[in-house]
Amino acid sequence: MIPKLIHSTGPTDKSRWHPVWNHCIKSWKEKFPEIDYFYFNWTDEELEELVRDDYPQYWDLYQSFPFHIMKIDFAEYCLLHKYGGIYHDLDMYCYQNFYEDIKNQDFVLLESCMPDEFIQNCMMASKAGDPFWIDLMDEIKRTFYNYPDTPDIKEGKALAQDFYIKDTTACYMLTRFTLRYNRPVAILPKDQYNPLCNTYCSSHKTKHMLTNTWGKDYIDANIENMGTWEPGRFKDLQDWFKQNYVNRGDLDKDALGEIA
Repeated sequence: MIPKLIHSTGPTDKSRWHPVWNHCIKSWKEKFPEIDYFYFNWTDEELEELVRDDYPQYWDLYQSFPFHIMKIDFAEYCLLHKYGGIYHDLDMYCYQNFYEDIKNQDFVLLESCMPDEFIQNCMMASKAGDPFWIDLMDEIKRTFYNYPDTPDIKEGKALAQDFYIKDTTACYMLTRFTLRYNRPVAILPKDQYNPLCNTYCSSHKTKHMLTNTWGKDYIDANIENMGTWEPGRFKDLQDWFKQNYVNRGDLDKDALGEIA
């Protein structure tokens, strides 16, 4: 069972917080009241301590990440493995309590609202100790240490860096790994949990406000359209994967876009 823990991460220096974040935090506490749920907003230092003390096998990897956001992404997987619960980015707004929808799942991921991704890592949930996270972190380790040498990353080109981050620790990695993971995966549908429209509907349960403070550029890669899935509370990933395998080579790196 997924425990009643609500995790988020944010810069220790709150002067760096986006103004929207406090509104989002308030929305969660209204729908997931503190009398029933425990809240943990992890600072940079606490995340570092978690990885160093509880996941020493990844400590060298963690220290090797060239961008701070990569460390944050990786530590989020660690905290979900160790404690379980619901993780959300600070710019995820909550409209409804959805705990009853997910509580009996082993782990839960979120369908992306972006055209270049299938899974977003802005909200995830899990029981404590699920092996999915260790398997994912092992894959991140293999990918990072074997990643092709890319001069554009070293030269500081934003789009190349953005793709590199997503492809090693964030949404592209999570998409690719999930699609080939040999277990049923519960995926929250974007229409309810990650709508792109700005108009509120009564069916909406959460919404990603896309403050995107770590970088505005993104690569508009083309992953197979997911619109053929049967509707329902969760998406059934296993059957889809048998016919559609997505890896890094399928991503169109030349199609560039910018987040508004």
